Amino acid sequence: TKEMWRMMGEEQVHNDLTLGQYGIVALTGGMIKHRNFEVLRMSVGRKVNQYKDSFAIYRVDPPYKPLTNHGFGKRMGGGKGSIEGYGTPVRAGRIILEVGGKVLWDEVRPWLFQAAKTLPFPAMAVNAEMIQKFREEEARLTETNLNPISYEWIVRNNIMNCQQYVSEY
Repeated sequence: TKEMWRMMGEEQVHNDLTLGQYGIVALTGGMIKHRNFEVLRMSVGRKVNQYKDSFAIYRVDPPYKPLTNHGFGKRMGGGKGSIEGYGTPVRAGRIILEVGGKVLWDEVRPWLFQAAKTLPFPAMAVNAEMIQKFREEEARLTETNLNPISYEWIVRNNIMNCQQYVSEY
C-alpha cells in the first residue's frame, strides 16, 4: 500500500531544534525523494564549507519507502508496479535539517530559505526564537478562545456520530 498515513498529522517527536540554533521545518506533510536529498546536500554542503566552524545535520531518515508506479500507457491490472525510487515520508512540523556552529542567523537565513524552497512541500527556515514564538502564539490562541465548542470536544463527545468518519490522524 502507499501508506499515506505516514505523512498525515503533526510530528510529535522531532519538532524541536536539538542544537537550539537554525533549521528547516516542514509546514505540511510530504515525501522527500532521493533527488531532493541531493539538492539539499549540494546547496547546504556548499554553504557550510564556507564557514569553517559550521555543520549541518539531517534530522530525517534516509529514503527507505519504495515508490512504485506502472509505466505510462499500460493497461490496468498486472499487480503492483515496479519500484521507481525511494522516499522518506515527513509530517508537518518535522525538523528536516539543522545547522549549527559559529554562524549567525543573518548569514544562514538566505541560503536556508533557498534550500527550503527546493523541497516538494512547503517548508520554512527557522531559528530557535521563531519556534518559541510560534508555540507561545499557539498557546495564547487556545487560551483566549471564547468558543466552548472545539474540534476535540466534538470528536470526544461523538457529535452527529463523527467518530465513524474521523481517523486518529
